[in-house]
Amino acid sequence: MRGALSEPLVIDGAPVHVTATIGIAVDSEDTRTADHLLRRADVAVYSAERDGKGRHVLFEGPAHGRAVRQPPGLTAGVPPP
Repeated sequence: MRGALSEPLVIDGAPVHVTATIGIAVDSEDTRTADHLLRRADVAVYSAERDGKGRHVLFEGPAHGRAVRQPPGLTAGVPPP
């Protein structure tokens, strides 16, 4: 995803640079509903936003109630928690 966003978009002839802040939540045995999973992704994205633009964060799990920053090289698949 970062690679796709690294190139500027051209809108009305003008280059526009875009970044993305991403919150990742992985379905697990304790995920009760889709809404629950989305709330976890929300926690992760807010954590990423606190650290600045263009970051991604994986929700660590309900026991910790927080998210952890992932290494910048994460590009494919997220290992299970």
